[in-house]
Amino acid sequence: MFGRDMSTRKLSLATVGLVLGFYFWEWCSYMFLAKPPIGWSIVFNAVLFMSVWSYLQTVWTDPGTSRCPEWRAWSEARAASGAEPAQKTTKEDKPDRRRSWDAGRAATWCPECDAERPQRAHHCKETGVCIMRMDHYCPWIGNCVGFRNHKYFLLMNFWTFWACTIWLGTMNEPSPLQAMNEFLDGKGDAEPAVGAIIAVVFWAVTGGMFCHATSMVYRNFTTIEEFLPGSNPYQLDSGSENAKQVLGSMDWRIFFPIPPLDAGTGTDYPLRSDTTLSAAAAGEDYGSCEEGLETA
Repeated sequence: MFGRDMSTRKLSLATVGLVLGFYFWEWCSYMFLAKPPIGWSIVFNAVLFMSVWSYLQTVWTDPGTSRCPEWRAWSEARAASGAEPAQKTTKEDKPDRRRSWDAGRAATWCPECDAERPQRAHHCKETGVCIMRMDHYCPWIGNCVGFRNHKYFLLMNFWTFWACTIWLGTMNEPSPLQAMNEFLDGKGDAEPAVGAIIAVVFWAVTGGMFCHATSMVYRNFTTIEEFLPGSNPYQLDSGSENAKQVLGSMDWRIFFPIPPLDAGTGTDYPLRSDTTLSAAAAGEDYGSCEEGLETA
């Protein structure tokens, strides 16, 4: 939704509308085409509400472009301090120079944007802008997953997985399996069967995505950085400290798609102690990754 031409933006809006339509279909099929227990109906509605809220937060939140408050504050602070400009790079630079760690430098240079950017920021070729701590571009949200909406992306997967689990486990008359069997035998309606298929697909995809994304967060990797050579200089000794950079303080707020507390600025990150010492001793210079990945 950010930094793109109008035709691509319309396609993203259509995709978001399609996904919201899936959520609505699951709600209708559960509430009106089956007979779940009243208690589970209440729980399902609460969990589905959290799913949709998290999804919309992921879609509409600026993931960390140069227009966000954190980036602007970083840029203004550099200008006020008279900091030395970042070393310029070009699109013709060697691949190993542009696809390696960039640890400890206050700013890097994006040849596509021809501008400075904070450390761990990467250029997204889908949106045409750099994103702070970019993880990946997700076509199902029509947006990048970055520093400012990564928490919401995790919650979207978490709550959707549980909404589908409740849907599949508590739907009665027909049950999901009965609905599909009766439809295949030509004896039942298509609506419950379609709802069951969507629920199974969403259950598998969001469950897998949540497990993978959470493991990455606790190791302080992004999807882009996972493919960089060498050890991760940002991986701290404590998994909770790594996760705090995305989820904020580990309290009740972690379960709600609201801005995290104490997650940092997204423009600078502490380094692993041995990385800091070795880099300082060797005067090591790290490159940067330029291209975003197109994963869901």
